[in-house]
Amino acid sequence: MYIFQNMRRLQLIVGCFIVFMLTGSGIGMANTVNGVWMYGFEDGFDNAEEVGYLSDMGINQIYLSMGIAENHKLIDQGSGSYDGTYTAGLSDFITRSNNAGISVHAMTLEDPVFTYTDNHAAGFGLVDNILSYNTSNSGAAFDGIHINVDPWTLGDWDPVDWVYNNNLLGQYIDLTSGISDQITTHSQPLEFSATIAWWFNEEANNGILTNGYTTTLTENVDVLVPLVYDGVGGSWLDIVDRAGDEISEAPTLIGIGAHEFTSYSDVINAQTGLDAAFSGNSNYMGTSVFKYDSLKTQYLTSVAPEPISSILFLTGGATLGLRRYVRRRNNKNLQST
Repeated sequence: MYIFQNMRRLQLIVGCFIVFMLTGSGIGMANTVNGVWMYGFEDGFDNAEEVGYLSDMGINQIYLSMGIAENHKLIDQGSGSYDGTYTAGLSDFITRSNNAGISVHAMTLEDPVFTYTDNHAAGFGLVDNILSYNTSNSGAAFDGIHINVDPWTLGDWDPVDWVYNNNLLGQYIDLTSGISDQITTHSQPLEFSATIAWWFNEEANNGILTNGYTTTLTENVDVLVPLVYDGVGGSWLDIVDRAGDEISEAPTLIGIGAHEFTSYSDVINAQTGLDAAFSGNSNYMGTSVFKYDSLKTQYLTSVAPEPISSILFLTGGATLGLRRYVRRRNNKNLQST
């Protein structure tokens, strides 16, 4: 088994190298998503500046956090009145992003408590707020709705009682069904995506989490987003192993963590490896990086000019090496005469 796994990895590496050489791109292949999770909009963005950074990094999709309290700035439930300042800034950000070729998806239900059936109605209300915003701002509407419920992070998700966990996941599936109905009956088409644990399908195949089958989870969702980090260690080959089963069965966008890579170039190399590994598979949608702030910091570090002391050190070293080379060459010429 060990030899087989290593042979498979070797085949992947060789195949990815060939595809990379053919495509000649380190940013990702055509038509794949190069996305980010983005937080903090409610604290105030410089919309022009942030869209500029997103464009420079080749980002073409955003999961924009609406939070819980922030979501209510879209529309105060019951009164029907909009927060004009917030929605004006939001519509400006979406317009600028769309003009730069970036789609913006509203991320909501960012708490595992929405798993519970008793909280579904509140979750549907948050989705209604987004749909109401889209209706009133059709020229600057969200392109999709993304939920980050993550039921496996619940405090009562049990490491042993998988019957109980399976019940929790069943409640989550009911939630996605209700949201799917909301989106389907809305006047504008929207992509519906949801995060899942990368190991759901594995445990389903093991017979202990039967609601975790990819085919079951994708019944109500357009795109599954398995979160493949917290221990991957920056290895795109491990990501391939963990997300391959979802991609074989359903449209999948792989969630990776910027914090697991030591540099911006390492993130790009991982994305390039994944693009190449799943080249030609129509279910592979691309990657989304958690999170924008971390990726932006890595990017700015990668493009920052070297401190003058480093430049002088490198220049001095290069000059010294050149002088030594010239001296050796001259000595050799003298010896030959």
